[in-house]
Amino acid sequence: MYSYFNNNYKTLLVVQCAFTGFYSSIAGAIYYPVLSIIENEFSITEQQVNITVVVYFLFQGIAHCIMDGLADSFGRRPIVLSSIMLYMIACVSGAWWYVGYVSGFQVMGTAFGAIIGSMLANRWGWRSIFWFLVIGSDICPLCSFVILTETKRTIVGNGSVTPRSIFNQAPVLRLKAVRKMLHLGNPELESLEPPVRFNLFAPLEILRNARINLLLYIAGIQFATYIAHRTSFSTVLSNKYDLKVPEVDLCYLPLAYAQWLL
Repeated sequence: MYSYFNNNYKTLLVVQCAFTGFYSSIAGAIYYPVLSIIENEFSITEQQVNITVVVYFLFQGIAHCIMDGLADSFGRRPIVLSSIMLYMIACVSGAWWYVGYVSGFQVMGTAFGAIIGSMLANRWGWRSIFWFLVIGSDICPLCSFVILTETKRTIVGNGSVTPRSIFNQAPVLRLKAVRKMLHLGNPELESLEPPVRFNLFAPLEILRNARINLLLYIAGIQFATYIAHRTSFSTVLSNKYDLKVPEVDLCYLPLAYAQWLL
């Protein structure tokens, strides 16, 4: 059998990954409405507060290249858990339908993050944004630690092989129902795939394809324009039009609705 994970358990994993992806994508968007407030709070310039957005997306891009290779070599579970823990620390200091659901929640975070951020800032101040992210990042690692099983076929095959490393073993595997579903008592070792050696530069192999380079360039320009627009939107509305945070919130609604439709 190709996989012993049944549809119900796959749905559970999708929900968990979608929930984690939502908090990942919302972290940048939730910050936009209070850029002018943070600028005044710390007595910095507009350019300096915009740099914080640039640094966030810069490290987000670099992290994807590194973490993808690590997940291929050491398994998805330990990389996901370590990434969520890094996310939590940062907040404190300051099948196609499956893919569709996860991506959908990520888009929702990007689309409605600004609205959520402005609502929180208006009610409890700009620091409440980071407390909101801290709460979510505390829940995510706890749920992921318990139910996020390893799915990398080089480690668990079709799910029937118990991971050797404790970092790849989820506590949920101790449940009799889960062990029975995955046939852990009768592992199919032949379903294991050859291990993948970690290569830091593996993601760069895609750049050898000229067509993909063209697509990446076009998509990069579009994304950069979109982020620049959303970043400057809050500052312009606050400084030049003297709009308050709730009023800036309303101006983000068309962007959120359009992105949600797409």
